[in-house]
Amino acid sequence: MPGPGGRAEEFADAALRLVARGGLQAVSVRTVAAEAGWSAGALQKVFATKEDLLRAAVDLMDRRVQERLHRLPLTGGPVDDLLALVEETLPLDERRRDEALVWTAFSLEAARTPWIAEVLHAQTTAVLHDLTGLLGGDAAAARTAQAVVALADGFALRLLHSPADVPAAQEALRASLRTLLAAL
Repeated sequence: MPGPGGRAEEFADAALRLVARGGLQAVSVRTVAAEAGWSAGALQKVFATKEDLLRAAVDLMDRRVQERLHRLPLTGGPVDDLLALVEETLPLDERRRDEALVWTAFSLEAARTPWIAEVLHAQTTAVLHDLTGLLGGDAAAARTAQAVVALADGFALRLLHSPADVPAAQEALRASLRTLLAAL
């Protein structure tokens, strides 16, 4: 599979835009090539299969989110830092809304497609590892990391269908994080 950058990234980015607008069913060789401004033959020279293209797309989005998360200025205050990390993954603006739509589409398909389940599981495992380390690295931190991810997933889904609830969701998220951290 091609590495990051160049035409491969153009096609992966085009696939992400299509998934955000129409779900995974919107992705085909023809639609992605057209979205990227290339021919179907050009796409097929880069990606032999639709699976290769979708893998590259989900990897691209994961890389972009991870880069943003690593650039966040953490304060050392556990609630504020966790809130910043979680909010970076919530659909609070158009870019993050599109990402949440893509993750949701892939998550739904993961129930039927083993390779997608494996990719998402690996990404979740990496996030849990990082969060566990941030929270202290012990068993209690691992349980808290699981709860933080579950909260983030739930708030993301809620905000996709109720974007006007952002202030209430942020307040509830902060309160939930305080409660979780008090249990550490």
